[in-house]
Amino acid sequence: MKAAVCLMVLAGYWSHAHADKPSDYERQWPVTVQSGAGLQRLALPAPVLATLRQADLADLRIFNAEGQMLSMALSRAPDFQARERQRHQRPVYPLMASAQAPSTSGWTLRIEEQNQRAVQVDASGQVVPVENRVEGYLVDTRNIEHSAVALNLEGEWPAHQMLSLEISTSKDLRTWTPVGSGVLYRSETGTMGTGSALSTSPTALRDKYLRITWPPQSPPPRLTQVVIETEQPGPAPAAPVRARLQTEKIDAHERRFTLPFASRLSALEIEPERQNSLLPITVSGRMSGAEPWSHLSSGVVYQIEDQGRAEKNTVIGLPAAQYREIRIAADARGAGLGDDPVVLAHFAPVQVVFLASGGPPYILAAGKVNDKAAYLPLNTLIPNHKPLDEQKLPMATVALSEAEASTPVVPSGTATAPSRQALWLWAVLLSAVAALAGMVWVLLRKK
Repeated sequence: MKAAVCLMVLAGYWSHAHADKPSDYERQWPVTVQSGAGLQRLALPAPVLATLRQADLADLRIFNAEGQMLSMALSRAPDFQARERQRHQRPVYPLMASAQAPSTSGWTLRIEEQNQRAVQVDASGQVVPVENRVEGYLVDTRNIEHSAVALNLEGEWPAHQMLSLEISTSKDLRTWTPVGSGVLYRSETGTMGTGSALSTSPTALRDKYLRITWPPQSPPPRLTQVVIETEQPGPAPAAPVRARLQTEKIDAHERRFTLPFASRLSALEIEPERQNSLLPITVSGRMSGAEPWSHLSSGVVYQIEDQGRAEKNTVIGLPAAQYREIRIAADARGAGLGDDPVVLAHFAPVQVVFLASGGPPYILAAGKVNDKAAYLPLNTLIPNHKPLDEQKLPMATVALSEAEASTPVVPSGTATAPSRQALWLWAVLLSAVAALAGMVWVLLRKK
């Protein structure tokens, strides 16, 4: 009987010792909930995502005032923010430069599909004489239903030269509305330019033509086709969840950093120190220093003042892959990254749905190595759950410090090692368990 009691005490002690509590986690933040609602949702801010040590976000908990862990479910951004994108391949029709004076008015454009070109015609319908020089390309987008958000250009253009492009649309091929701009740059002859993807504000294309032009003094690109990316209407995308990274300078053209967290990055934002700069960038990753670098992404980062208009592209998207070490390399023929470039990590947005049971204050805790996930399925926490149902729930908020609420800084490093105090507590715990086990063994021997 005494042995059984000791075993029960031992089991209870061990269970109590392993019960999750906020102090077990590296960081804690107060959570403010909306009154009168049980189920709430919480978008995880950058300081929380930069504290998580497990790729599956298992080391995240929400506690009530009694120290009880709240029931919660994970809702990643693709479940509630992703919009369906479609790609449309379209031929391009070269628009030849006019041989007449620039002051000539009343012109319009016409596509000659048989000759695969666009021509200028005057008010009487006659084709205007042209020079043997391409001054733009015309794309027929009249049957594209949804809004364009990006253009991917395919073709050839000169190496090591920056080419500014203007994108505009028209219904009548006479009056044009600017909708976007961008810069093409090819780092090596014979390779696709890393700036061939041009972003636009969401642009309706139905019953419209699209025109791509560049300054008259620039060498024209030779485009073969355009791939237009469109999005269906949907909820507005959330602002990027981002934090500044402290990077290690290898040389003037290379920076590295080790991610101290396991949350996935969706993009890197690189702001050069100098204005009027253009940097072809390659981003590579690996899990440890013993592995070779794997290519992740590339792009052209630039900040340019062009004829009184600011052109800027500082974001390079990353694939859905997990790496702990990241390398940023600028083209060696350029000016380099400078002494202290701003490098921002864009996190893949995550939100948590939880049941606000018990009393406040509520505490969000994050950061614990080898923790086990405690998430429920969304359809368990929300009965009869349908896609996007969680977006109707009231939004709880995390109370951040003033520094965290702006743009937090994440130092380069590795996952936090256990502190001396934590190791000492574990030693005491294991000693107590060993003593209890010894008592049970002695009692069993006597019996």
